[in-house]
Amino acid sequence: MIIDELGYLSFDASGASLLFQIFAARYETKSTLVTSNLEFSKWVTFLGQDEHMTAALIGRLIHQSVILKNKYDQLEIIPLVISYKGEQHSSYSITLQKASHGT
Repeated sequence: MIIDELGYLSFDASGASLLFQIFAARYETKSTLVTSNLEFSKWVTFLGQDEHMTAALIGRLIHQSVILKNKYDQLEIIPLVISYKGEQHSSYSITLQKASHGT
């Protein structure tokens, strides 16, 4: 499953709960890719203002995942989370940066 631009639209409490249920059902069983232009600390602002549910959702999403942060644009840091079905590995983070070219 691919979710692009998570956070572009806000969820009310029931919508955030449904999203949590989707991620919980996929947890450690199916691959999931999520992009967002908001860092994890701001996800509560679009997930129904429920800090506990947001923390649990992020926890399930990033456990045993790869997180890519795009820093090409200084105004935008995009967490990209890739969860792999059935693979046992530690979570880790990779930062993508523009290559500097000599003149």
